[in-house]
Amino acid sequence: MRSWYSQKKPYSYDIEKYTQRIKNTAMPNSSTFMVNHLFYDSQLPEGNLQNAPNQIFIVWLGDNQITPTRQKSIDLIRSVNSESEVILITSDNLADYVLPEHPLHPSYEKLSYIQRSDYLRAYLMHHHGGVYMDIKPMDKPWLPLLEELNATQDMWVIAPHEIGSWNSSPASGTLGKDQRNYYKSIVNMSAFGCKPYSRFTDEWLAELNRRMDYFSSLLESYGDPQAFGYMPEYPIPWLELAGRITSPLSLKYIDHIKIVKDMKFGTYPGGYR
Repeated sequence: MRSWYSQKKPYSYDIEKYTQRIKNTAMPNSSTFMVNHLFYDSQLPEGNLQNAPNQIFIVWLGDNQITPTRQKSIDLIRSVNSESEVILITSDNLADYVLPEHPLHPSYEKLSYIQRSDYLRAYLMHHHGGVYMDIKPMDKPWLPLLEELNATQDMWVIAPHEIGSWNSSPASGTLGKDQRNYYKSIVNMSAFGCKPYSRFTDEWLAELNRRMDYFSSLLESYGDPQAFGYMPEYPIPWLELAGRITSPLSLKYIDHIKIVKDMKFGTYPGGYR
């Protein structure tokens, strides 16, 4: 049957056959490298777990000025969270939060600015803890949620859930089906609170560094800090350093994650950028 088909319809290579598009973003629709990071359990002793500090990290990288709309969101985040320390991470102060014994991955500087943010949210949550959130409008304070997180020993993460099944960064096969069906159990990658040195953040950062190892040589040739959306020459797919890692981990550690159902970002006329 296969032989007949190939004779009837000769093969013609077209990269678009193996690409899926979501708005202006293109990602592979097929994998040639089958790995499941859920197999690799953290070896961290549970005694390493610490309380989440009352601090909120927001990140703005690159050499461009913060836009008026983003500044409006920063002002809102600070006013709503007046009882928490709000820390704006930039290229100028990043070194203050990098531990000498745990440097950033050697290829970090080759990442796009957006994926540097993906990398840093894992690094900051594992080694510092507290809250990471995107610079977008949100009018719910984080302190009561951090207090709730710290009051429960076996809870490691508190967060709103993903906004829809389509946004759950689904894998292929059975895992992808579960991610779509149970998206309301998946941590929203845009806003979350974490205790430092949990097995969730440990496995997250470990898998992130493994993927960085793989992409390092490609980043040497094709890295671009300005890469955004559909740039086929940039080697790392849009979600590969973010939701593709944390979404499956959210299901693996579902019993250690508190989902906040009534928490979501707002928007401004014209968008949040």
